[in-house]
Amino acid sequence: MKTLAIVFSLVLSGSLLQAQSFVGIWQGTLLGSQDQSVQVASTLTLRQEGNNYLGNLVMRLPNGTEESYGIKAVLVNNILAGTATFPSDNTSYQIECVFQGDKLVVAVGLLTVPVMGGVFTKGQQSVKVPQMKKNEPSAVASSDGLFRNNRLVGAWAHTRYYGSGEFYGSVRTTLIFYPDGRMATGSSSGNASLGGSSVSSTSDGIQSMEGVRWYSKGAEQIWLRYTGRGAGADKLFAEYGISSDAQKILLYRNGGKQLYQRVQ
Repeated sequence: MKTLAIVFSLVLSGSLLQAQSFVGIWQGTLLGSQDQSVQVASTLTLRQEGNNYLGNLVMRLPNGTEESYGIKAVLVNNILAGTATFPSDNTSYQIECVFQGDKLVVAVGLLTVPVMGGVFTKGQQSVKVPQMKKNEPSAVASSDGLFRNNRLVGAWAHTRYYGSGEFYGSVRTTLIFYPDGRMATGSSSGNASLGGSSVSSTSDGIQSMEGVRWYSKGAEQIWLRYTGRGAGADKLFAEYGISSDAQKILLYRNGGKQLYQRVQ
């Protein structure tokens, strides 16, 4: 099982084997793994059904709104591991929980890369989740004051096909938008064939775009801000359209357009 390194950076080595119950209401603050000035007060509610742990994670965002993620997890080697899914578009994050004394260390990640983590204590009351109107914008301001459309968060894959005569090929690339504004490229693959011969290649791993933060303007633009430069140096990355179920995005860049499908 691939674990999120943030869990082990927060947990004392002797605290993993204590037999305690994950069931209950846990309250704490999630911090950004790359920027700990990003702080989100949160409530985690868990119940056990057979071998599964179900519940929700409610995050109170800086603009005063709240988001609720559905939790489904199992206990493996003293770590509660599973997914936190945003119900409106089925975006899924990894979530892992482990005990540190009587407290619960919680880590949230995307494609095994830690995004947020924090220490929770058992509380008494759950958080009331407001009902969001259909198609209501989900962009919220982060600690850097930049707005990001949460429907864009995740990993997206684009496949380009080409051919001429007996020659045929395809290239698949992955683009990742993190909720804290980081961007990265994921695994890529290529295939080509000519007559009866064919070749293929695959590149695994995640490569971060250093010094870059993405943010959204309105409902149709993605912009980039570069570390150490002012807002005047920001550049338009792409204009976009996103499907109603947030499973496809069409990026308009450099005079062309590319269709991406959600893979995470």
